[in-house]
Amino acid sequence: MGKPYSFAYLALAILLVLGCRKDTIKYQSDQCMNTNWTYEAFSIQPLLGADHPYKPTYSVPPVSSGYLLDSLEVPVYKFEGVNYYHPVHMSQYAFKQLDWFSVSGDSAYFQRALQVIVRLKKMAVSKDSSVLFLNHFDFEVHGSEHELMEAGWVSAMAQGQALSLFCWMYEHTNDPNLLIWADKIYNSFYRVKGNGGSNWISCVDENGNIWMEEYPSETPCFTLNGKIYAMIGLFDYYMATGKVDAKNMLMGGITTIKENVHRYRRENQSSLYCVKHNRSYEGYHQTHINLMKTLFKMTTDSYFEEMAVTFENDF
Repeated sequence: MGKPYSFAYLALAILLVLGCRKDTIKYQSDQCMNTNWTYEAFSIQPLLGADHPYKPTYSVPPVSSGYLLDSLEVPVYKFEGVNYYHPVHMSQYAFKQLDWFSVSGDSAYFQRALQVIVRLKKMAVSKDSSVLFLNHFDFEVHGSEHELMEAGWVSAMAQGQALSLFCWMYEHTNDPNLLIWADKIYNSFYRVKGNGGSNWISCVDENGNIWMEEYPSETPCFTLNGKIYAMIGLFDYYMATGKVDAKNMLMGGITTIKENVHRYRRENQSSLYCVKHNRSYEGYHQTHINLMKTLFKMTTDSYFEEMAVTFENDF
């Protein structure tokens, strides 16, 4: 009788350990196959000046020496010895150029941002009523061969930052063609996983929360910073157009963060990078704090301010 009892006890102990581990790493197995999302109503406020995360207060021109530039001064991203046009890398460079153009009035900075727009248009892929900016390199999320994003993958973060950039350039130029492009980038957020199409951008979990996925995969990662940067694209598009459906999707994204950000918290440690994996990075912890502050300024919802303070006190 001793051996069967010991085996049953061992099996129970293993299940308890696995259960604790599942809770500890905020395990995520939701395939995110719903198509209808819910949202809480928020009062969306403009982000003025340096309150916008892409608009730092510059006292000197942004340094371009850290970028590898092509002949038209468009940044390229060197990955495993090969140069690629990386939409996130390009957009972030262009934000800096437009920021300093606004400060200095020097048209050279505007022209550099404009060249990024030109290159993004050339690399865009049309899908139905959308345009997508693909990443043409294989990428292992967290360096894991089991989390391979194969060349041709699309990221909600890339779509969101490109959307912000086209909206910003439209505000500088009033060129209606730029707004047409912004409309098509915005449309890409309606490429929802549960609808069965390829190159999906958003997915809806079992609780009706909408996620904009930085690394779309069979089991979504729910990467925190990438999702919020995608939402900032929706915010900039709503500010530029006033479209109610854009506001509703933005509020859906904000609702998702409000209902889930606690899952990223690790008491007295840096926060998780994504829900799917037990990984954290010190630099991204500060990014999460800053983004909570941005959501507070965007919505005036005190919960986001409280979470920023909680994260700050943790690490």
